[in-house]
This record gives sequence, C-alpha cells and structure tokens, in this order.
Amino acid sequence: MDEKDLSLVRKKSRPVAAMLRDISHPDRLMILCLLAQGEMTVNALEDALNLEQSRVSQHLMRLRAGKHVKVRRVGRMAYYSIADARLTSIFNSLYELYCKV
Repeated sequence: MDEKDLSLVRKKSRPVAAMLRDISHPDRLMILCLLAQGEMTVNALEDALNLEQSRVSQHLMRLRAGKHVKVRRVGRMAYYSIADARLTSIFNSLYELYCKV
C-alpha cells in the first residue's frame, strides 16, 4: 500500500472505529441483528430479546446518536430500522460467519 492509500485508510479508520465502539455491546449487537431482518418496534425488540423497555430504549438512543438506526413514527408507534445499508451488510456477514445453524 502506498503512502496516499495509507493516508486515506487512516482517515477512514476513525469513523469505522467509532461505529464499532457503538455496536460492541452484546445487547446492541442483538438489536442490530434483529433490525437487519427488518424494522421493529421497541415492544417487539423487548419481547424478542427478553429485555426491559428502558434498557432497549437506552441502546436505541445510543444507536440513534451514532446514526446507526433511524425511527419512523406512525401515530404513537415508533418503528426502528438500520439507517445505513452497509451496517445491514455487516450484520448479514456476521450472521453467516457466526450465527447460522
């Protein structure tokens, strides 16, 4: 790799490292794994993960702050989904490598 390419990779490594920090918690990994399959409500995530609403909401807040998930509101219901298709691709790869039975 030449110096120009190395400089570009170094520049791009910071946002990638921040994203990896944001998703590194096991509960956030599970939330994103589920959202990679399609949008879900907080209640559906609570039920699927057997977590308290406050805990799911805290993780979603962190993921929203990092712009990893987005919310679509319909009346009083909030539907969460992955905001960046690259993240869906990462989770599909992780599923294939580590979770597929």
